[in-house]
Amino acid sequence: MDVGDHIWDMAVSRDGKWVVSGTSSGLVTVWNAKSHEKASEFTGKERLWAVDVSPDGTKIATGSDLTACVWSLSGQRLLGPLEHNYLVAGVKFSPNGCLIATAARQSISASGSVRIYDSQNGRLLIDTQIQPSPCNKQFFAWAADSKWLFILSCGAIINCLDVSTGTILSQWPIHTRDRPGCIAVAPNGRFIAASAAKSVSFWDTRTHKKIGSIIKHKTFVRSIAISNDDIATSASTTITLMRLGDILPSEYLDVMARDEEILSMGVQGTNPKDIIKLSPAHDGCSSALSRIQGEGVDLEETNQSVLAEIYDLRAQNESLHKVIATLENTVQELRTDLAVLSATQIRPSTPFVHGTRTRRKKSRDWKHSPVAYKTFLHNLTTPITPQI
Repeated sequence: MDVGDHIWDMAVSRDGKWVVSGTSSGLVTVWNAKSHEKASEFTGKERLWAVDVSPDGTKIATGSDLTACVWSLSGQRLLGPLEHNYLVAGVKFSPNGCLIATAARQSISASGSVRIYDSQNGRLLIDTQIQPSPCNKQFFAWAADSKWLFILSCGAIINCLDVSTGTILSQWPIHTRDRPGCIAVAPNGRFIAASAAKSVSFWDTRTHKKIGSIIKHKTFVRSIAISNDDIATSASTTITLMRLGDILPSEYLDVMARDEEILSMGVQGTNPKDIIKLSPAHDGCSSALSRIQGEGVDLEETNQSVLAEIYDLRAQNESLHKVIATLENTVQELRTDLAVLSATQIRPSTPFVHGTRTRRKKSRDWKHSPVAYKTFLHNLTTPITPQI
């Protein structure tokens, strides 16, 4: 696929049918991914810095010198131009397709910003003054449910933006401030991968704590992509593919990531063949599907049954995580109590360690009984080995 011009950005539709490229001269080309032929081609008014394809594969978002636009695959402008103060270096549809995030870089005369628009009418919903990282174009990523937008800003800070309120829920620094590059969110939404200079680190999206080990490269990391099982990083002329199971704890890699992807694509109620195509074992499932069709099985009923099982498994998974969290909290409390007790090494005191019920009846105020009070002080200050 020869564009014949300098390509600044490209994107692939979620269903894998289309590849879209944007060039320095403003040329947008839509390619058929299977045949490698041009499906359409059109030119904007300005050079293009960023492109993206909507989740349903019917729209294209572009970012140019001062504007962002939304187009049909054939080149009809649907929205825009959406004005910005400086070049729009990033555009990204939300996973549900309802929103578009844009990022304009900082210049001498204008401050950078990250904005969110309604993808249907182009209405500006959120305008933040977050300065996106100047070292790369992959500086923001949507959460799988489209509720949060993670932004890598100047100073190597990850910002979690609540889309419903337009507020920053949290901020935390990554492993180094040396040339923050790009971020990507896992399909299951449990962790973020962030690059800086020649290394990539991983972060829990809820606790914001670093997890797993840091991946190191010989050259600067330019891009990150995460699947359910692997992470791909590009550095200079090399693409490195690593299994996430070798890097992260097992609790961040669950089988429920696949159903999240399926449900987010809105395939509920469609032919099960579409779901099978998303499976890692596509080839084996295809042969199984052929046998099922030959036996006359009701595919729609099978589809509903599979989705019901997916929901049940996800509910069980969430319940198990809650139980594990409760147990971890209980163990932590016990460890804290043990540490305090070991440090003091003093038996929990009562005023009647050597006293009797009879003595308590005779003297309600035990402090006024010299013998009892002396005995109490002796027991209070005598170190003992705690009995656990």
